Amino acid sequence: MRSGVFAFCYATIAAGLLAACDNQRPLEPSRGLEAPRAQRGGIKNATGFATLTTLPSLARGVNAEAYGVDRAGSIIAGYSRDRTDRMNPVTWTQQNGTWAINALPYPASATSAVARAVNDAGDVAGNDFPATTPHALLWPAAGGSEPLGCGELGEVFGMSAAGRVVVGVDRHVAPAIAALWLPGNCREDLPALFAGGSASALAVNGDGTIVGGSAQPAAESKFQVPVRWRLVAGAWQIDQLDSRSGTVYGANAAGDLAGTVSVSCESSSTCNRGVIWYA
Repeated sequence: MRSGVFAFCYATIAAGLLAACDNQRPLEPSRGLEAPRAQRGGIKNATGFATLTTLPSLARGVNAEAYGVDRAGSIIAGYSRDRTDRMNPVTWTQQNGTWAINALPYPASATSAVARAVNDAGDVAGNDFPATTPHALLWPAAGGSEPLGCGELGEVFGMSAAGRVVVGVDRHVAPAIAALWLPGNCREDLPALFAGGSASALAVNGDGTIVGGSAQPAAESKFQVPVRWRLVAGAWQIDQLDSRSGTVYGANAAGDLAGTVSVSCESSSTCNRGVIWYA
């Protein structure tokens, strides 16, 4: 979910989901779970490990990406551009054995919006644009849309599977602030590793008590390290998970966190390595 636009495009295959590329999208991870075998009708790869299913777009030939999925694999959240090239928040759901796309509403004052996370109740979270003034949004399973917080800026990247704890970042201030939204409350800024340091929240566990992301380790540092925030006695505490440059990108219900760190390697100055940090 998340502003930081790069001219590149990639497709993410997340155990059974194939999302189309967009060469004008904010840099953020895509996440997903493989849909039950009975729901899959794509092409098997040579090993038979998974199938690939192309999700429909709002118009033929336009870009679309899937960013989040519920644990049942039945609701997927993301965006699709339309014929006017506007970015629309969408969900994909199973209907009669095929995936159907549904455009979500967003404020008339916004230029576009994106959905980046979905919980097990079918609630969807994301944010609107323009990139200079994004606001966190919730699309309840019952329908409609509603703003999160008290009008503050922020980009959304994750939501707890068992509730509506939404995490993200406000990078429109210096330094960037890791942020969290609780239902009916204003945005809560998560602590940095030091006063005045920057941080980003990108993932959250099932009950919203463990958040993962990255933070600047010291004032002179030009990089960020992987961190987690834990809710302890009603207050958020930050833990540095590694001294190397890296980021937490995903969390499971228990609070195990997954991401990357940078290490030295022969082929280039640095290489990324996948890491899991257990709860």
